[in-house]
Amino acid sequence: MPKKAIIYFTNVPFSRRDYERYGIEWWLNAGFSVTVLDVGYFALPARDPKWDDAMYRNDSFDLSVLRRKSELKWYRAMLADASLIVDLTTAHGHSRWNLPVLRAISKSKTPCILLSVNAYPGYDLPLAQSRDLAGKIDIFLARLKSADPLNSIIARLPCRWLGIEPANAVVYGGRRSRRRITTVTTDTLEISGHHMDYDIFLDQDSEISLDNTAVFIDQDLSGHREFVSNKAFHQMDTEQYYRLLRKTLERVEKITGLEIVIAKHPHALSADPERFLPNWRIVQGRTLELIRRCRLVIAHNSAAIASVVLNRKPLLLVFSKDYIDSSHWNPVSHYPLADALERNCLYLEDIAATDDDEFMADLTAGFDPYIEDYISVGPLHREKLWPIIGRALDEHKIISGLSIPAEQKPVGATQYQPGTESLGELR
Repeated sequence: MPKKAIIYFTNVPFSRRDYERYGIEWWLNAGFSVTVLDVGYFALPARDPKWDDAMYRNDSFDLSVLRRKSELKWYRAMLADASLIVDLTTAHGHSRWNLPVLRAISKSKTPCILLSVNAYPGYDLPLAQSRDLAGKIDIFLARLKSADPLNSIIARLPCRWLGIEPANAVVYGGRRSRRRITTVTTDTLEISGHHMDYDIFLDQDSEISLDNTAVFIDQDLSGHREFVSNKAFHQMDTEQYYRLLRKTLERVEKITGLEIVIAKHPHALSADPERFLPNWRIVQGRTLELIRRCRLVIAHNSAAIASVVLNRKPLLLVFSKDYIDSSHWNPVSHYPLADALERNCLYLEDIAATDDDEFMADLTAGFDPYIEDYISVGPLHREKLWPIIGRALDEHKIISGLSIPAEQKPVGATQYQPGTESLGELR
């Protein structure tokens, strides 16, 4: 393998979206070869073989799936000869599952970087965001029941005791992305980047015609692969959920006059949206495009919220009590989102008793602090994430042989205004 090579370690099937957001084409255009090593079968306890259906390949890069940690030895020479390793298996730090991977990286002596750019509300607040003492106790007991004593010991040991060297660089996005990572030390270079969805935002046309639509971002609550594989969830009342959701969407149509479009989750495993929402157009795989063209977004929670905020789309945030009660973890992933966007909790179960003004209140609140916390700190620039990363690695001699274009001027505040609509314009 040539010296100009980039190696990615991932523990989930590498998708087309991963190919786009993790800079594969950028490295290829810079003259590097790229190899992705999928180690999920031993580095991710919940890995389901069915997820492999989402795996993406093309002739521009190599992709290998390792079934056992013993197979890492086959790649020792490749790792040692590489220019850079991008570790996508490390979230909060070392664990008993990614330990073999991190040891292999350390033995290779090849520079390694981590990404901590895609923070979202609640990801770092497992207990503090519970709304009452009983909720805190429930979550604590659930965590205690599912605790892994061996992993708890390993995760608390200094990484060097386990043969793991600290990461050479870590890339951050917004303020809340600066979480504690055990393999990040004072010797680790900090690179200020931004949420990956901002790159998609930069690719959008500055002028685009708006459709007379409101988009509901579906989560496939009864069939999403992560929900199905998570044993902490009980089966929610699917028919009741969709009955309440239908009434909510019908009310939005009546108030706004907008056509509802269902943005089906890209990882949906069920046909529930088609079964329970037959009166609306259902589109899969084009969520960000639908958001860009619509006049209103309706959502529970979604990774696409960053795109909603960047495009300044009025956002109606609604929750299902039944869904939130189905797992101790759901309050942690939903209530912080409402807090981050300065919204009151609006439940599907209560909407019938809510007047129109309360129902459609605060649709554009909280966007500016959300950008600072979860997308990027300081001025947003026109430069994409991977050129920022590459230039920093080059300037600090972590990697060489790059041709980095000069940074372009910052984006002005006016870039955020097109598409912003007031409540009065929607009603």
